[in-house]
Amino acid sequence: VDGVRTKTWADVNLELFNRLGDSGEIVISVLEPGTIGISTSSMDTSSGYTGVDYRIPVDNWLRGEDNPAPASDLGLRLRYPVTPAVLGGLVADKPAIKSGLMPNDRILSVDGQAVRDWSHWVEIVQASPGKQLEMTVERSRDEQTRTLILSVVPEGRELDGKVTGFVGARVASVDFPPEMQREVSYPLYSAWIPAVEKTWSLTTFTLESIGKMITGDISTKNLSGPITIAQVANATAKSGVEQFVRFIALLSVSLGVLNLLPIPVLDGGHLLYYLVELITRKPVPDRVQVWGLQMGMFFIVSIMLLAFYNDLMRLW
Repeated sequence: VDGVRTKTWADVNLELFNRLGDSGEIVISVLEPGTIGISTSSMDTSSGYTGVDYRIPVDNWLRGEDNPAPASDLGLRLRYPVTPAVLGGLVADKPAIKSGLMPNDRILSVDGQAVRDWSHWVEIVQASPGKQLEMTVERSRDEQTRTLILSVVPEGRELDGKVTGFVGARVASVDFPPEMQREVSYPLYSAWIPAVEKTWSLTTFTLESIGKMITGDISTKNLSGPITIAQVANATAKSGVEQFVRFIALLSVSLGVLNLLPIPVLDGGHLLYYLVELITRKPVPDRVQVWGLQMGMFFIVSIMLLAFYNDLMRLW
């Protein structure tokens, strides 16, 4: 993305988030089937990767969007393995559980139409708010498989300005096959180098995001507080120790950068006073420090209230 090598999908998203609010061109360099050996102007070919450049014009790209999704906006979608229409979980008091569906049930057909996969099942449900659907369901219990006929009436809910169907069912997780996974690892003696590079990229990303939030390129609704942090921490903990530690590291870097901003009350404010004292050879007057403390407290409390408000609105 823009000449920066991306080893993972997370790298792609990070580089695209760096371009929020920008105008100009986003250069996506890809390796397409049968393109090995074709050189490209922007992609680094030192490791043997060659491909094709796609130049996408943008103008104030996603400026001020409440929940920007850069990859989706460009039409980029992560390739997933085929996901069968198998239920992973049900929401209490919603149509799916009221119809008699159970976790691990497989939807075979709806109104006589064969269901190809989970996406196809979702399309049928979303297109049928308030309509009774007759489902053929395969249920396996105690090494025995049987076929059931069940009926469900999807609830209607507003999504993107239009009423769509909803039954309250989650998909059963599917493991990615080895050929669709990428493992990035480094030897212990040199791992500190990519660690420093990653910390630096996250630091600059945080500072740039703050700047874009001030200028309006990024909506202040993207600011999160302790409620959202707790929710994400819970979700990453369920995904495994590695993802949880990764989130804690990201959170630590973000908080470290914010704490070093030159705002009185924060450590960065104290460093600012020390710098002024170093230059002027005398301490900052008490009156100025008190004024700075009051302004700093007002700023921090305002940011905290905004973050809490955003958290509560997301819950609502």
